[in-house]
Amino acid sequence: MSYYTAIRWLSCGKVLSRVFELRKEIAEFLAGKGKQQALLSHKLWICKLAFVADITGHINSLKLKLQGEGNLISDFLGM
Repeated sequence: MSYYTAIRWLSCGKVLSRVFELRKEIAEFLAGKGKQQALLSHKLWICKLAFVADITGHINSLKLKLQGEGNLISDFLGM
């Protein structure tokens, strides 16, 4: 069960990054369908999305490094 949760968490991080990368294309697609989405042009929301996507990417990277026997977080943080 925990393996499924870990994979799901990593996928969530990738989805956030991909939505941030494709935000303009997503807005154009929705506009073409007649469904305007104000958040995709709101600068503060875009900044928050970028922050969350970036932090999630760093957490995912650290989580992957910590997987394995004998790995300690202090070894990866330079403590």
